[in-house]
Amino acid sequence: MKTVKYRIDFSAHKSIVVEVPDSEYSEEKAIELAEEYMEGNDVYADWEMDDGGIEEVENPENCEPVNDVKLEF
Repeated sequence: MKTVKYRIDFSAHKSIVVEVPDSEYSEEKAIELAEEYMEGNDVYADWEMDDGGIEEVENPENCEPVNDVKLEF
């Protein structure tokens, strides 16, 4: 299965990387997982949508995602 990694930027100057299946809904899923991760670690910040706060990771082999994509299926 092909996956894609996204860096999600939050207003608390915190960025995290998540990995999701590559599909037409991958950005939405990445945002959802990132928000869940932040809230689960007691960090409450807004996603920076105005700044384009999501982008595909340029060198995915160099970035470890905070989630395990295998656990989500």
